Amino acid sequence: MNYLAHFVLANPQGPARLGALIGDFLKGDVTGLYARDIEIEIILHRRIDSWTDGHTFPRATKRLFPEPQRRFAPILLDIYWDHLLIRHWPLLAHTPFEEFVDETYDLLLRHRALLPHGLRDSIGAMVNGRFLHSCRDMEGVARSVERLARRWRYGSKLLAAAPNLHDLPADISDAFPAFFTELKDYVAIERAALQSARSPRPEIQANST
Repeated sequence: MNYLAHFVLANPQGPARLGALIGDFLKGDVTGLYARDIEIEIILHRRIDSWTDGHTFPRATKRLFPEPQRRFAPILLDIYWDHLLIRHWPLLAHTPFEEFVDETYDLLLRHRALLPHGLRDSIGAMVNGRFLHSCRDMEGVARSVERLARRWRYGSKLLAAAPNLHDLPADISDAFPAFFTELKDYVAIERAALQSARSPRPEIQANST
């Protein structure tokens, strides 16, 4: 899952939602580094990525990519899921899209001091660039892939695989709401378990999605 999906899945109370972004930038055991509500969302970020990687829907979609380019499908699909989330927003989110992202931008700027140093330094530019709007259309998806490719040693191969997103059948989009709803249910169960746990098990591995 990409940035927008993680924010939608996060606890909206107070600064807890920060954990949805921090989970992409902070690795290792986070126990005690943040207030418990933020810590839980960091842990959930990692569990969301693991759950998504193992789910039959993303795995089946990955197989639609040609074999030589299939290794890049999970990265491309993470970005594409944000596009489908925006496309199906009225079905999957309670708050209107513009209101939700504006609230999220404001939260990030007000609490930037809580962010890891590298993220703290760049969050202003990310918000000014309206990064949560980036996948509203396929041109924005392409730009997001290009930005990622510029920072990665295999960027040229990622760009070569990106056109496959345009060839995905319509039933992938049609099936996304059910998949995301299932993910929301999973997150609710996991969050409740973490909130009730007295001594949470340290999470020592983070995905890079």
